Amino acid sequence: MKIIKLLLLILLFAAFSNTNAQNKRNSSANDGKSILKNTKAPLNASDTLGVWYPNNTFPLLLDSTIYAASAIIGDTIYVQKPEWTGNTSYASTNVIKYKINAQGGGSWINGHSMPKDRIAGSMTACNGKLYYIGGDSLVFASGGGRSTNTVFEYDPITGVWTTKAPMPIKRTAHGAVCWGDSVIYVIGGPYSNSTDSLNIYYYRPATNTWGTIHNSLPSGQGRRTFSIGIYQNKIIIAGGYNSNSSLKNVYIGTIGADATQITWTTAPVMPTLSGYRLARAGGTAINGYFFVVAGQYSSGYRSDSTMVYEFSSNTWLNSIDNKPNKGDNIYNAVVSRVEAGDTIQIYVPGVYGGSAIGGTRTFDVLKYPLPTTPGIITGLTDVCQGQSSVTYFVPLITNATSYLWTLPSGATGVSNTNSITVDYGLSAISGNITVKGHNYCGFGAKSSLAITVKNKPPTPLITLNFDVLHSNATTGNQWYYQNGLLVGEINQDYTVTANGNYFDIVTIDGCSSDTSNIITVTDVGINFIENNEIINVYPNPTHGMINIHCSQTISTAYIFEITNLQGNILFKTSILQENQQINLNTFAKGIYFIKIKNKTFYKTKKLIIN
Repeated sequence: MKIIKLLLLILLFAAFSNTNAQNKRNSSANDGKSILKNTKAPLNASDTLGVWYPNNTFPLLLDSTIYAASAIIGDTIYVQKPEWTGNTSYASTNVIKYKINAQGGGSWINGHSMPKDRIAGSMTACNGKLYYIGGDSLVFASGGGRSTNTVFEYDPITGVWTTKAPMPIKRTAHGAVCWGDSVIYVIGGPYSNSTDSLNIYYYRPATNTWGTIHNSLPSGQGRRTFSIGIYQNKIIIAGGYNSNSSLKNVYIGTIGADATQITWTTAPVMPTLSGYRLARAGGTAINGYFFVVAGQYSSGYRSDSTMVYEFSSNTWLNSIDNKPNKGDNIYNAVVSRVEAGDTIQIYVPGVYGGSAIGGTRTFDVLKYPLPTTPGIITGLTDVCQGQSSVTYFVPLITNATSYLWTLPSGATGVSNTNSITVDYGLSAISGNITVKGHNYCGFGAKSSLAITVKNKPPTPLITLNFDVLHSNATTGNQWYYQNGLLVGEINQDYTVTANGNYFDIVTIDGCSSDTSNIITVTDVGINFIENNEIINVYPNPTHGMINIHCSQTISTAYIFEITNLQGNILFKTSILQENQQINLNTFAKGIYFIKIKNKTFYKTKKLIIN
């Protein structure tokens, strides 16, 4: 059989030579040189989490290959493996498989061969079965005359391949994804004239039927040898070739409810090295992320980088360099799976390393571990309702690209970093603050901090009765005068000593109320007015000490007397200064009269000692 194939290859050499020559031209700039590193800094410098296992950690393929197509069912990777012989690739029925050992080791074994030889088709896992669609029947060449529309279904339980209903059109160099384990979409291709191939074809395995979404792709955005993936109801296509020019643009297709409509929107272009365009790279989507692996730049260089796109934020997060074996023509070969410990692993069987290397037996694996368990959250644990701008902090979490915080009910704050500022609302209640790291693999374990939220005291209401201020709060009062704290005045009642503004704030268990209503006092004590001179005697009532204050330097001396109800003079002095203090602690509690007089002035007012 191989002899017949080689004879046919000789007859078809002219058709193939253009493709092979193009591969040589594209690889001539770097064949035999060291791996090209992606020197572009990650978009988020702390996000470089992926680690490639060293060469030979995982088993080599049984033979060298190129244009492989891969899929995973359960714990097994299946690879449809075209032949690579004598610097030439050709179609094959070969299928090999590997039972995944997430840490490496194990071996590849031969699987059940496909019904017919194929190369450069797509293989998709859907509803527990494999579907190999299209491909070339002999060699993958620019003429495209041997493209096929065949569909082969493989049941891993029975080990049997079955020929299914053919595609409406022949295709190579396309991509395929399975949505909801019920619909397979075939996009892109063929090798030639792919620019205007805008139709998308969909296959329903349950009914073995095909349909066509006409002119689905945006105008001029047909392509071949591109990266493709699917997450939930979103298909992503990136890079590839279009009219013999490589691309770096990206489109997202949102699948409609009945699967017969796809709405396409642009996404940010790939953050490639030096802005080069990229084709023949592998693609796989998992856990809300899309990975573009290796490929060939428009400069001719082959890449060792993996770029990571996040669906939820519509952004490219970073680039991971140092794939052990750089190369391309893996656009349908890259697959992924979540392994034990919620670690994502990207599997890349085979690669085309350029004309000097050709097809290979390489099997590269990239791992993305979950974020580690966070350290201790620090910050206030006893807070009050209504307290704002309280900051909490956790040490940087290894492998985390973002952070998820949760707060007690009634508390608010937003952050995707290792610190968060929290406002506790008036309805906030006690609970836990938690944080956990997140990356492409998912969420890690969480750290928790118990928060006690204490009630905010009700706003006090104050009233004035004569010279006594009264708060309706029985405890926790603190009186203020003209915005200054009155030291030691913490009782429910306070006797005013001067005119001005008074208010109260209640503090219970470290939590303070809002400011009470403000009462403005204008007639504290006893005022005597004569020729624009105001003499104020306060407080009244008093516990024994009274103050005499004159509004200005007095022009003439005043006589100051205190009498009892019977008119007996009990105390007498002259008012000669602007401020004087008189001690009446020896006076019994009761009602007295103050008399102030001079040659032209005489007034009497009541004084209460309590």
